[in-house]
Amino acid sequence: ATGAGSGDLISFGYDRDTTSWTALTDLNTDGISDAIDPQSFDVEFESVTGDALVVYGKDTGDSIYYRTMSADEDDWNDESEFDGSGGDTTDPNWLRLYRDPASDDIMFVWEQSIAGGAFLQTSLWDGSSWGAVTDHGETVLIDGLKVSQDFDFAWEGNRGEGVLAWLECDAGAGSCGGGGDDDSNVEYNTWTSGSWDTQDTIATVQTGNNGKATGGQVVMATQYETTHNKIGLAYIGGQDKRLHSTIWDDNGWSIV
Repeated sequence: ATGAGSGDLISFGYDRDTTSWTALTDLNTDGISDAIDPQSFDVEFESVTGDALVVYGKDTGDSIYYRTMSADEDDWNDESEFDGSGGDTTDPNWLRLYRDPASDDIMFVWEQSIAGGAFLQTSLWDGSSWGAVTDHGETVLIDGLKVSQDFDFAWEGNRGEGVLAWLECDAGAGSCGGGGDDDSNVEYNTWTSGSWDTQDTIATVQTGNNGKATGGQVVMATQYETTHNKIGLAYIGGQDKRLHSTIWDDNGWSIV
């Protein structure tokens, strides 16, 4: 899927049997919302069925929409509105989908901007419906904007468990859009047995300078070997500019 110059969301697929690309499909003729840039859409396949899921926003409102497509079809189903969006949700951004390699589960992670802050949220797609929306922490805005992805999620191989990590704003006396504390906590939460556990802190990183937010970035990757339970995490604060890394071994973090 790709955003066209007109602002429309276009999808097309590659058929390995015929070694050719399918016809273009216009998923969203209302245009991709400027408010949810960057990462205003994402697409992923279910690991078992091969069915596809796409999520996206529109220029006509603050809601998130989605479509599905069966593996044996070449056309998307009708558009539906994601139940967890709209209402008090404004300016959703950084829409990301992460598929479980052992099931049809897909973890949906995104941020929404409310009253000058960016709040991290998640919901699980189980192959047919969405689970409840979970609110996590407040992340860092730079002059009211989100310029880098300061969260990530990874599954523990084929175990059906996963880890979410993010830079959580420490506002102090100011706001998370700038003017607050210069430090942010690297927070995480584990997805176990179909629910989130208790949020905890990995480390502290500098994401501001004299109250001016400079942001940061978080990247995670799964180790696909026999143990299927290690996840690598790398993160950087926009102010200290030092790359940090750590490994999750299903029980805790070991600083590298």
